[in-house]
Amino acid sequence: MAAVAAGSFSGAHAVTGLNGKMLRRFMSGALAVSMILIKVKMAAGSGVSGSQAYLGKTGLLIAVPVIFLLSFLNMFGVPMKPSLTALFLLLGLSPLTAITMMLVIGVTSPAVGGITVLRKGHYHKRISAAGVTAGAVAGSIVTFQMDASVLNIILLLIMGLTIISFSDK
Repeated sequence: MAAVAAGSFSGAHAVTGLNGKMLRRFMSGALAVSMILIKVKMAAGSGVSGSQAYLGKTGLLIAVPVIFLLSFLNMFGVPMKPSLTALFLLLGLSPLTAITMMLVIGVTSPAVGGITVLRKGHYHKRISAAGVTAGAVAGSIVTFQMDASVLNIILLLIMGLTIISFSDK
């Protein structure tokens, strides 16, 4: 949790200090890496059947810096949940443990980083409120009706289109 908080806090400060062009470039690269990690998760998730309920010393030495980095990148808009799930599954955690840890970390990161962004006022309040509301309604309807692999493919397509749109500017 300390790695999540530190990464999110650092990422939020970094994001608010970048100009638009630099932020788009950074996000493009980070989204490309995230797409690769989602593909790894899709491949690993289908064949991984870990049984561990906790990470050992080696697993923690690997996970903590990766979690810090993913939390940092999450503040740039790069989704961290697929990457976290892939990491935990590859480290041998049981699917139930991996998903539980991913959900806790996935909630903590935006909460910590969001406070920093809110304090600096670098967002549009009406657009943010509309996006959150529409996203929550649409996401809940679509998520419960689709297979997880279809959702991953849609996510990859959206990320790819985002990378292309960032490179045009």
